[in-house]
Amino acid sequence: SGGETILRWQGGPAWTRQTPIRAIPNTNLNDIFCFASNNCWAVGNNSGGETILRWQGGPAWTRQPFISSIPNVNLNSVSCLSANNCWIVGVNSAGEVLLRWQGGPDWLRVGPVAGLADVNMNALFTSTWGGFAVGATANIFQLTTGGYAPSGNLISSIFDMVGASPVEIIEWDETVPVCVPATACAVRLQLRVAPTAGGIPGAVWQGPTGAGSYFTLASGTLIPKILNGNRFVQYQVFLTGDGASTPVLSEVRLDYK
Repeated sequence: SGGETILRWQGGPAWTRQTPIRAIPNTNLNDIFCFASNNCWAVGNNSGGETILRWQGGPAWTRQPFISSIPNVNLNSVSCLSANNCWIVGVNSAGEVLLRWQGGPDWLRVGPVAGLADVNMNALFTSTWGGFAVGATANIFQLTTGGYAPSGNLISSIFDMVGASPVEIIEWDETVPVCVPATACAVRLQLRVAPTAGGIPGAVWQGPTGAGSYFTLASGTLIPKILNGNRFVQYQVFLTGDGASTPVLSEVRLDYK
């Protein structure tokens, strides 16, 4: 009756109660999701409407703005694709409720799903390709938008340099967005060479300092001499993002004689 209950365990012998938010008494919290150790969301309801709480590592949770356009909402589940791409599902008297947050000050409502009134969305699962929400009357909803895969790689075709050529410089065109954190989005490349096309699959992937390293400068990097004197070359690209944004690779150029 005194308000919401949030308990925390940090490896000790007992759980400790977080300071309740006295401004929202009679609160029922239904779900919690932590994208990182200092980035958590908790959702539920109270007599005044939906409750969305956020914790960012401080001594207390803070309440997100009340969404006045959908009163009497019970929020059942929350999940995040990335630090700035989160979803909440629930229900109110008019039907299902689906909310999305993309790093701004407010959550935005998505939907509702046409022709499915009074649907109670109970649980939510998200992944890099979207997600699923499940509800009453055996309803299953698929989220087909909402992010990019956090990582992926591409292996090129095998290129014939005609002769036993020294490869000199590797460079490429890229577009890297501002991500959270900034280091989350990146483009990295590696090369492998062989005297014959059939030898490429068994060759070791190399970067500027040998195996296990990566080319990271789109403006151009000198290729180590150990890769010279071979006829065939292949590159692989590694793309990483934060889920909400992704880098784009437009063209790769290998300079050789």
